[in-house]
Amino acid sequence: MGFKGIVVSDYFAIELLTKGWIWEFNMHPVANDSIEAAQMAFTARVNIEMVNTKYYSALPGLVKSGKIPESVLDEAVKEILTLKFKLGLFDKPYTDARKMVEISNDPASKEVALETANRQLSC
Repeated sequence: MGFKGIVVSDYFAIELLTKGWIWEFNMHPVANDSIEAAQMAFTARVNIEMVNTKYYSALPGLVKSGKIPESVLDEAVKEILTLKFKLGLFDKPYTDARKMVEISNDPASKEVALETANRQLSC
């Protein structure tokens, strides 16, 4: 399909692949355990796991066992690093903490944050 972006899992989506793990009505019991779920998600090209990282912590073992080729892992890492470079995240890697405090203490910023929060409460 030519998709050139990255794929981010939804909230606990990888965990929901595991048999025996039930969360409300959402479950897709296709993996026998967390290691198989991690392999399935990675093979399907899920680049980022949301909420927790227990499934992708299985990747070193999956690579060592040969279930995931190291070249495939290298390509996935390349995709993430390429995106970070395109976004300029390595141009200035350290944040000026004084600037963060200055911006977050700005009365106009606080007003916008309060207005947004109030708008959300009224929905």
